[in-house]
Amino acid sequence: ALRTPNLITGGDCHEFVPYPDRVTARARTATALPLDNEYYTTPTLDAGNIATAPLLRRSPAYLSDAHCFVLADVYPNGTSQYSGSSTGGSTTVGIPGGTPLFDVTHLGKTYTVTLPSGATPLKLAAGTITTLTVTLGATDATVEEIEIADMDEDTPSIGISNSDICIIGNADNGQPIYAIYNEKGLMEFAHIVMGTKKDGSVGSGSSAGANLAACGRLMADIYLSEPDPTNGSNWTPLGNYSNGCPYTGTFDGGGHTVFGLVINRPDAGYQGFFGGIGSSSAPATVKNLTVEGTVTGKNNTGGIVGFTDGSSSNPSHVENCVNRIKVKGEEYVGGVVGNNAHGILRNCRNEGSVEGTQYVGGVAGTNNNSSTIIACTNTGSVMGTDYNVGGVVGNNGSGCTITACINTGSVEGTNTSSNIGGVVGGNSSSLTACISTGSVKGTSTSSIGGVVGNNYSATITTCYWQTFGPTDSRPTQGIGKDDGGTITDVNPISSAYTTDGTPSWFAPATPSGTDTPVAKLNEAIETWNDAHTDDDLACPYRFVENTAYSEALSKAGAPDYDTPVPPLLLEIPTEPTPP
Repeated sequence: ALRTPNLITGGDCHEFVPYPDRVTARARTATALPLDNEYYTTPTLDAGNIATAPLLRRSPAYLSDAHCFVLADVYPNGTSQYSGSSTGGSTTVGIPGGTPLFDVTHLGKTYTVTLPSGATPLKLAAGTITTLTVTLGATDATVEEIEIADMDEDTPSIGISNSDICIIGNADNGQPIYAIYNEKGLMEFAHIVMGTKKDGSVGSGSSAGANLAACGRLMADIYLSEPDPTNGSNWTPLGNYSNGCPYTGTFDGGGHTVFGLVINRPDAGYQGFFGGIGSSSAPATVKNLTVEGTVTGKNNTGGIVGFTDGSSSNPSHVENCVNRIKVKGEEYVGGVVGNNAHGILRNCRNEGSVEGTQYVGGVAGTNNNSSTIIACTNTGSVMGTDYNVGGVVGNNGSGCTITACINTGSVEGTNTSSNIGGVVGGNSSSLTACISTGSVKGTSTSSIGGVVGNNYSATITTCYWQTFGPTDSRPTQGIGKDDGGTITDVNPISSAYTTDGTPSWFAPATPSGTDTPVAKLNEAIETWNDAHTDDDLACPYRFVENTAYSEALSKAGAPDYDTPVPPLLLEIPTEPTPP
């Protein structure tokens, strides 16, 4: 029979969150009802620090009227721990119905969580996680649902190191996937990737023990400690492109946030949570990650990634990432990525301020080498002191594409800055279906545009920019300077409202027309997609009207009607878009 668990509480325990796509995703939008204490069993570990007895822990994710508890059964060799009966040396594994599992305390009241009487014995197998949905009632705790899932069907045993980090399977590249639960686990992952120097600090990628292809997955939000005052930084970027050691694995943030990142290396390039990712033979992927803090570097500096690399046929990917870092550098400085060379950025968002000299952008400082940026948004302020400064991208290089992007942040070029644009500073390639509502200012009067500062014989299709707002805050020209490019349907939104009181961003060009900005932008996306059915350049996103915009515009008030709330948003349609 199951023995009463030895429950412990307090700060010595570490959070355990299984499968964020199952539990945490539901809890994100729910009202959290935390229990009074954290509850865990004390695991039995062998000499290799592998759990030889089941681990019983409470997940920190809750629903509004229910609490999720977790039985994490981690066996090295499928060892039987629960005995209902034993016959002829064989053991029947299972927790009988009616067995008390553990006590929980909520708002000063203690509940005993018990398996329902008469229930089929709960069998625990190697490498599984059993999630119990438990409702706390007036007098009792009721188990409403039991769900059993494989941690990884190809992994018969799971190593646990004090709940900070563990291997939960293997990725497509054959490398282990490390589940990361807290700051200690994240720091251990940094040592796994970058190796360890002789002084015990995180290595440079060429240090002993480095595995640049190791894969990671955050299982909880991570809070980094204050930096060491002797160097002013609390993080060594994963991947070091300057010495030929980029990160080449897959890192999945799981929708979680790393808080308190501090990098203060103004004389060092390739700075960010990741310094450099991907190579021509081994592209990398970074996805579903949000980072908050400050990053100061030199060239190729970004909040999420400093430098992306890969090849034209096999680029690295940065997807579904949010930067809330204040980023400061010199050349090739971006909120999400500093230098996007052989990379695809998709559905990323920058909310932090970005400062640099040249090639400075809210999402990416530069987009180079046949790289692609799709459905990305900048809301942070962008400032450059030289040239190629843009709300989304500072420079869009030859052979590159930017599709369906939004800028609402302010863009400013100081000193002798030129090529200042609401979406792109300097454009040498394809720009399709993008909008800018933020202010755009600079000292050069010839190459400042609401959409693009300077267009170098490139193609711009169906873009909009806002001209109303405070005096002299927005250019009257969509393209500041054009050196012979193909420009089609670039239109200003010159007033907050039409004569009938409709927000101009929602209205057709003529009173009886149907050509609203949303309709024309989405038509341009469809046309673009029709030409890219066989590559990775198609855009699954479509523009929709932001229901919060009308109220925000009204609150901003006359005469400026200046609001940071975007009039349009990007969404993936739930149903096929009609022809």
